[in-house]
Amino acid sequence: MTDTKQHKTIISILDAETQLRSKKELIERFIAEHFPDIPMGGDIGAEFDTYWDAERQKALLELSATEGLDHEGLQKLVGDYLFSDKAPLRDDIVDLMSDRPKLRELRKVSERIIAKVMSFVETFIDGVD
Repeated sequence: MTDTKQHKTIISILDAETQLRSKKELIERFIAEHFPDIPMGGDIGAEFDTYWDAERQKALLELSATEGLDHEGLQKLVGDYLFSDKAPLRDDIVDLMSDRPKLRELRKVSERIIAKVMSFVETFIDGVD
């Protein structure tokens, strides 16, 4: 099968599988940017794992920087969520904030951040083995 056919097949699988849709852009970028550089017989799985770990760390750093959250605390919060399978509480999010919003904005901001944490987990952790 040619590279173009393989890419189209992979993309159609990504479109069909609901759990993979949140990962589609990252997988497409891996295919476009890294796949051509892997030598014949190279370990594609190891290359992908390295890429995925780097992207996960970059996304977590970006989330903490964008939302003004303590990075180490955010990592712990994600770990706790994965262990307990319970969404983070608003107070957990507030504890990570470097600058707390006004009281009337607190609910809206914390809900936005909780949604981003859930999206991060869905993209980078759920269904990735």
